[in-house]
Amino acid sequence: MPRAALALVVVVAAAGAARGADRLEARVVTLNARPARADSGDDSGAARAARLGAALVALRPDLVCLQEVDEALAERLLPALAAAGLTHARRLPARLVVAARWPIAREDFAAFTLSGPPWRQDGWAGKGVARLGVDTPVGRLVVATTHLTEHEPHRRCQALEAADAVGDHGARPPAQPFDRARPPVLLLGDLGVAGGDDLARRLLLARADLTPAPGAPPASFSAVLLRPGGDVALRATKVVPALEGEVARPGLVATLDLRRLDQAPRPRAGHLRVAWRAVAAEARPGRRGGGRRRPRLRRAHAGAGLSWRRSAWRSWRSGGASAAAGAAASCRSPG
Repeated sequence: MPRAALALVVVVAAAGAARGADRLEARVVTLNARPARADSGDDSGAARAARLGAALVALRPDLVCLQEVDEALAERLLPALAAAGLTHARRLPARLVVAARWPIAREDFAAFTLSGPPWRQDGWAGKGVARLGVDTPVGRLVVATTHLTEHEPHRRCQALEAADAVGDHGARPPAQPFDRARPPVLLLGDLGVAGGDDLARRLLLARADLTPAPGAPPASFSAVLLRPGGDVALRATKVVPALEGEVARPGLVATLDLRRLDQAPRPRAGHLRVAWRAVAAEARPGRRGGGRRRPRLRRAHAGAGLSWRRSAWRSWRSGGASAAAGAAASCRSPG
């Protein structure tokens, strides 16, 4: 073969390989590993761990985010996931586990100000949101995972802090200039309440400019939330329930499409600020007859020896704020 023709073949092959790296289809799984029923056995037992590991491997995932995984269960699950190709794994605070097919370049954990009511186990669980940088063949993907409490006032506070942890892309002023180097975000986790149009979930979506994966079951504790970023387009093409049985609480498995863009999209900060203000207005404290009744929630925290910021207490007293709005204000004002 002439050298010119051989060189042309090499160039065409290299271009094809480059085009192949510009697009990626990935399967991600989010699952609360807590047994679905109280009588389904010890959540760290070898038999249940083997069933759960086999069920996860059968889903052929590229990325797995698990909640409520203790050390014993993690020690049994991670080898099974590694054997299936998910060799990059992290055990994180608040019993969170992430396993990926691709390298994990960085990680951190942002603890919530309020983990949960002190009279419940959540209050001492040290909940928060973990953020990891996963280097996929298309580019860097920020993977965040969390497990919110079921207690609604605290869920709203945690939703606001989770949104701050992944950034808001200018939802609140001042608008940030578009940064091509800012990677897309994928948030997987248990939002504490099964689906619905609850305020905590809408606060999280509006503040962080996250979009729920289309097709996700409405009555699901688990969530797959996405936000494109930089020069990578991110979307979910399919979402179905995962592991509907007693081995764990039902999770979600999503098929994602990641595609590198030739040019960055236009900023949407103005639109985001309008959407955020509409949702934030629902969470602001409001007057109820001008009374100054001391909230039961604060009494409970004070009795448990927990300190509340003085500014938060003043926001409680001004106009008799509701418990839900006060809990959100106690960690950060939504405005």
